[in-house]
Order: sequence, then structure tokens, then C-alpha cells
Amino acid sequence: MTGRARVNPGSQAICWNEDGQRVALGGTELLSRRITSSFTVNLAFFRGGALSSSMADFSIEIVRTRSPREAIARRALGGFGDLVKAVIDIGRGVMAIGGELHSDEESVLIADGSRQGDLWGINLYPAEAADTWLEFDSMINVRPAQGNRSRGVDRLDIQERIREVLAALVADE
Repeated sequence: MTGRARVNPGSQAICWNEDGQRVALGGTELLSRRITSSFTVNLAFFRGGALSSSMADFSIEIVRTRSPREAIARRALGGFGDLVKAVIDIGRGVMAIGGELHSDEESVLIADGSRQGDLWGINLYPAEAADTWLEFDSMINVRPAQGNRSRGVDRLDIQERIREVLAALVADE
């Protein structure tokens, strides 16, 4: 089976096949499947349980070029419904979107060459007005060594740089 996979809290192994169908693995078994041409995941641990019939898409995308805000809205509908989690690299001017956790997006950006100190987690609410659609709130932002002791972004200069990167990457209609 080629597709996406993740482990839910409660240790349920859930995969999606090429057709986008949600598949749960029964029993206790090891799954080693190629997820993409360059990524293989090993999953163990399955405990039976009811699965939701809805399929959320938490695939992570690195945004490097300008995209319409409508594309962000589509990502929201495929995931949490009203919001998209994003991590902004203020040094490279790129962002990762679509993950279930900011830390997942952070990992993708670090693997792509970003420095952890340049990465800041935000939430985007595409249906909101341009001045209220951005929320500075993520556990990855808690960095006492960098002077940031909250889930928000305490420094105004970093907030402004995040807004600049976001404005460069997302076109308002």
C-alpha cells in the first residue's frame, strides 16, 4: 500500500491508500510501507477502536512561492475545518502548512535546511478578515533561551517579520 500514514493518540495505526481511502490495520502487527518515493514508515501498535468516517488531510507542504489565500482555505477544510497550522521560517522566507502539529511542520522545515531559531508557529484562519486571520500561538514558540517565554511571539520585530513573510507568500483576493 502506498499512501500516507500516522499514529493517532491511543496507538491506532491509520493509513490512506492511493485512492484516499482510510484504512486501519487490525491486530498487533508491524506495518512497513513506502509512503512516498523517499519515505518509509514503520508502524507498530494497534488497538481496536471505532474510526471516524471523515478523513482529515494533514499532509505538510512547504510554500516557497506566492499562493492564493483560497489555497490556504482549502487546506483548512481538509484538516481542522477553520484553521491551518503553519510554521514560518523568518530567515529563508518560506512556510510549512497543513500539519496536525506545528512540531511536524518544524521538523519538515529543519530537514529542508531551516534553522530552528528562525521557525515560528502560527495559526491561520482563512475565513477571517486580513487583519485578524493570523494568530501567534504554538508550543514550538516557547523558547526561554531566545527570550520567548510564551506560546505567542513576544518580540514585535519577529511578529512583523512573520507578517512580511506571510504577505509575500499568500495573496489576498
